[in-house]
Amino acid sequence: MTANVPGQVPPTLTLPLIRLLLRLSHAGKALSMRPCLTVALGLIATSGLPQLARAQGVDLDAVEARIAELERRYALVLSDIACDAPTRPAHQILCASAENQPTLIWRMGRLDDLAWVYAVENATGQQVDLANPPRDAEFIARRDACEDEACLAAVLIEHTNSSLGGTSPYPQQP
Repeated sequence: MTANVPGQVPPTLTLPLIRLLLRLSHAGKALSMRPCLTVALGLIATSGLPQLARAQGVDLDAVEARIAELERRYALVLSDIACDAPTRPAHQILCASAENQPTLIWRMGRLDDLAWVYAVENATGQQVDLANPPRDAEFIARRDACEDEACLAAVLIEHTNSSLGGTSPYPQQP
């Protein structure tokens, strides 16, 4: 693993990767969950997501506040990503982020899901089926092409800003 360089996001540490590393390092031995959990949480805590958020100008409290506002109306809206067996790198990153206590990139995805449905309703003047809302296929293709958190963050910020305009918690791009 390389050293963290200020302003640079370290390599992706996903929970499946952590599990694999723990399995390889303890092959043939029974492991208690406590050491595994300690190692996993330590690796996740140092994975660079807080630096990523700062580099992108993301205020987590503002993201959470906007999610809370939108969930009053759109709580039934769920992600289009199925985390039972994700195969795309973008899905693996987001799903790993959602395990246990969701991290910033998952929360950014949650905000984007809510923001898109909000934007569709505002643009059409029609309520949508919140359990099966329309999806933005072009955005999904861009998101699914991502292979790291930096790409995901940039795509999510752009799409959320487009959906929410001036009420987005993210800095507006010129």
